[in-house]
Amino acid sequence: MMGKDPSKAGWRPERRGRRRKGFQPRRYAHPYPPYQGQPAVQQPLPVRPKPKRFDELRRPLRFITQEEFLRMKAEGYGRLYIDKQIRRRTPMVFVLYDETVRGIIMRRMPYNLDLLVNGERRRINKLDIKYCYKQAHEPKILPYIEVDESVKALNLGPEMDPSKRYQIDDKVLFQCYKERRPIILTLRGGEVIKGVIDWFSKYEIKIELPSKKSVICFRHAAYSLSVAIY
Repeated sequence: MMGKDPSKAGWRPERRGRRRKGFQPRRYAHPYPPYQGQPAVQQPLPVRPKPKRFDELRRPLRFITQEEFLRMKAEGYGRLYIDKQIRRRTPMVFVLYDETVRGIIMRRMPYNLDLLVNGERRRINKLDIKYCYKQAHEPKILPYIEVDESVKALNLGPEMDPSKRYQIDDKVLFQCYKERRPIILTLRGGEVIKGVIDWFSKYEIKIELPSKKSVICFRHAAYSLSVAIY
C-alpha cells in the first residue's frame, strides 16, 4: 500500500510501531527475590470488614479512670441504655408510685417517655418512675425486691423540688462500683434493692441483683442509700 505523497502539504512521516525515545514498557517485578524477573500476579484487594457501631454499653468501664467515668455520667450514660431498648423494642416494666406499666419504649424525651402499651401510645413522666427492668427478667427480679414497711407507710410521692431530694454522692457510687461492693438502695415507695452497681449516670443507677439480672433505679426516687460492710 502506497503512503501519502510527500509533495502535498501537511504530509508527515508515518510513526506506526515507533516508540518514544527513552520510553520503556512497564514491567511488574515480583516482590520475592526467588521470583525476580517474573511478572507479578495481581491479587484482589482484601475486603475490609465493616466497622462495628461503637457501643458505650460494651466498654470495659471497670478499667477507666474516675474522671472519665464522671464525664460519661455527665454526658448521660443512662440515655444510651434507653436508646438501646428503643432500637431493640424491648418489652419493659415501669414501676410507678401508683401503678405498674408494661410496654415498649417508643420515644425518649428530656422529661417524658412515650410507651406502647397494649397497642396504644401512652406518655409517662420520668418523675413518676421509681425503677424499671426488662419484662423477660421479671421472674428473677421480683424475689429479690424487699419492702420496708416503715418507709411505705409514709406514702411518699415524687419530689418535685430537686433540693429536697435525697442526694447520693457520686464518689461513693464510683468507689462501690470499682470494688464491686454491694449497696442497699431504699426507694420512696419502700422498695429495698440490694446488689452491685453495673453503671450509674446523672439520673439512673443500674443495680445487678444476686440473680445476675439488673434493675434501673431513678435517683430522684431514692430515699436512702447504705453500703455493705465486709
